Amino acid sequence: MIVRTTLDLTPEAYHLAKAVSRERKQSLGTVVSEYIVGPTKSKRTTGLDLGVSAAGFPTFDGGVRRTHEDVKALLDELEEADER
Repeated sequence: MIVRTTLDLTPEAYHLAKAVSRERKQSLGTVVSEYIVGPTKSKRTTGLDLGVSAAGFPTFDGGVRRTHEDVKALLDELEEADER
């Protein structure tokens, strides 16, 4: 079954997905669907442990975990750099 819908993508996401669809000679919908559903079915060769949350969304493990404090510190550093 195919469901038709409208997605709001950033220009960057659209151009990347469009480039992949041209390269693979697949529709844009197929590329986006495979990107969303694919990681939930098996591990990819990216080195990340991909899984599925209880809500059905892809989860990624294997990267560096960042706390709220880490993010706040980085944002503070970026803000200071912008002020200079």
